Amino acid sequence: MKTKQTRDPEATTRRRILRLTTTRIKGFVPFLLPIPLQTPSYLTVQRERIVTPCKSLSKMRRQTYQPESISFHDIIAPVHADFAAVDAMIQASLQSDVPLIAEINAYLINSGGKRLRPLIALLCGQVMGSADDARQHKLATAVEFLHNATLLHDDVVDSSNLRRGRKTTHTVWGNATSILVGDFLISRSLQLLTQIDSMPILRVFAETTNLIAEGEVLQLLHCKNPETSLAQYQEVIKRKTAAMFEAAARGAAMIANASPPTVETVSAYALHLGNAFQMIDDALDYGSSTDDAGFTTG
Repeated sequence: MKTKQTRDPEATTRRRILRLTTTRIKGFVPFLLPIPLQTPSYLTVQRERIVTPCKSLSKMRRQTYQPESISFHDIIAPVHADFAAVDAMIQASLQSDVPLIAEINAYLINSGGKRLRPLIALLCGQVMGSADDARQHKLATAVEFLHNATLLHDDVVDSSNLRRGRKTTHTVWGNATSILVGDFLISRSLQLLTQIDSMPILRVFAETTNLIAEGEVLQLLHCKNPETSLAQYQEVIKRKTAAMFEAAARGAAMIANASPPTVETVSAYALHLGNAFQMIDDALDYGSSTDDAGFTTG
């Protein structure tokens, strides 16, 4: 008589993430994977191991994706000057007469990061002919501040000790300080958004920040739950990650006075890109060690 094997919940979750990743991100991999060529080497290694679905999902085989030769500098080339202007605005806007805030902000700046979300805003603005608009720079900077605020809060909630290969802020200065500096970044982003002088854009980011907060709570509810459904997982990543991608593109299109159909098109593209980005990040979370990934996995 055969003994019934007990399923490993974590193994089940890994298989579900793998199936989800391979069936949902195929169309976005060529854009996403070449981007981080100057980020930690684990991404370069992992992109050689991307698993793509076969005609029959029940019989999957491993295939190696060969990305085109492209660097991060190639991607930012169309908006290089604007990217530099946003970088300068980020550093100037993070100044504070409160010494501890200035110290932690400097730590965040020196921690690296691709600044992908502001880059999406700038590229969308460039396509529509308004990348050099000062309002686009403020939008891109505000997006980066909101993103970093969520990272500060996430690391506290997740008890993460490593981010981008460095100690997280809360492990250095404590939970309370990390949360309060995250609040400072949110308030500074709101200052920049009000300077754009567009109530519709403010509405977009009010809705987006609410979605992100709800997404984080949803993620907390489904944490370590191997029975999380595909629909539930998609809803979490749409709110906690993809919503900010979408807001960056939507805001840039609105500043450029794009037609409503164009605004919706670039917003949908950015939303799908954000979903794909998070799926790849989750796959790395399951398949990499903390040392390789540069952040706390698991």
